[in-house]
This record gives sequence, structure tokens and C-alpha cells, in this order.
Amino acid sequence: MDDFQKKNKKLASQAARAEEVWRRKLKKNAKKVKNRQKLKKKKNRSKIEQIRRSFKYKNLRLSTIQKAGGRCMLCGAYEESLIMHHLIMAKDDINKILNGKNVIAICKICHAEIHPWLRKAL
Repeated sequence: MDDFQKKNKKLASQAARAEEVWRRKLKKNAKKVKNRQKLKKKKNRSKIEQIRRSFKYKNLRLSTIQKAGGRCMLCGAYEESLIMHHLIMAKDDINKILNGKNVIAICKICHAEIHPWLRKAL
């Protein structure tokens, strides 16, 4: 082997090592980003729970159900226990959780139609 081939081989092995280090760093950063996203979701969930326990939220719920007058705003059926439903989900936009224009009072059946995962509960 001449000097040129030795240098070329050495450079190739250095490049391979550098690429391996770069891939490890990339994986590490991807894990950090995922962890940050999980933390953000947890913080958002706790904020939503705090808001739902607040007086303003409970007042909004009662006023929405009173405005409906015991009728589901979707199907029109009379129902004793109506549910306050957010048109834009709280997890999608936390700022609209206390917005009166973003909520309607609906029955459990209509709520299960909107959210398929709730059908099992009926």
C-alpha cells in the first residue's frame, strides 16, 4: 500500500467514527425532545384539571346547561343530566376552555357519537 491509500483508509475510518458519534447524538437529542413533549402534555393536563376545579368553570357549566333548558342542543331530546361539551377540545386550545361560545350542552348519547371512545361507557 502506498501513502495515498493509507491516508484514504485512515480518513474513511475517521469519517465512519464521526458519523457514528453524530448518529448517537441525534438519537440522544430525539429522546430529549420526546421527553420535553411528554412533560409539556403533563403540564397541560394538570392546568386543565386546575381549570375544571375552578369556580369559573363550574359556573360556566351550570349556565350552559341552564341555557339549554334541559334539552340536548344537538338532538333536542329532554334529558335530566346534560353534559357540557367543548367544540374545540381543551387539549387542543387551553385558552378556549372557559369561553362560553365554545361550549354546548348535550346528552350522553350525542356525546358518545362525537367521541367514539365513550361508546363503551354507555
